[in-house]
Amino acid sequence: MDTYSKLFREFDLDFECRIKPNQGRDFSAYCIAARDIYDKYDYVCCLKDKKAPHTSYLAAESFDKQCWDSVLFSRDYVNNCLRLFYDHHSAGMIFSPPPNFGPYTALGNEMSKDRQHVLYLWKELKLQIPQEESDLIAPFGSIFWVNYQIKCKVTE
Repeated sequence: MDTYSKLFREFDLDFECRIKPNQGRDFSAYCIAARDIYDKYDYVCCLKDKKAPHTSYLAAESFDKQCWDSVLFSRDYVNNCLRLFYDHHSAGMIFSPPPNFGPYTALGNEMSKDRQHVLYLWKELKLQIPQEESDLIAPFGSIFWVNYQIKCKVTE
């Protein structure tokens, strides 16, 4: 925890950490365990440790680094993410492109069997934005920036 606190102090960001046991899917931590955080801020950076005991150490570490760098690469990078939300109010999430190395190769089949589930949720949430005809992209590793325009739909 000290390592993370030091990192956030370097970026001069308001930092709050919640520890949730690794049970079930990581998105429950964002939507349930930390739900009240969304009410406090216009922009939230969602990130986590990425432990993958089922893959090689090198591949897991590389993926973890890519995920963290996609949201907290540098102070300027963080400011650019926040500026993107400020300049483009329709931007709901910011995340890195999908990985394309080792066991994380997903190019061309990003949705796989999850497409049906996403389309069901799209309808249930009554999303008013156009759907992509090709595979939707998603924040691999569940690490992303989110703005206030979509946080309500995610946490309702």
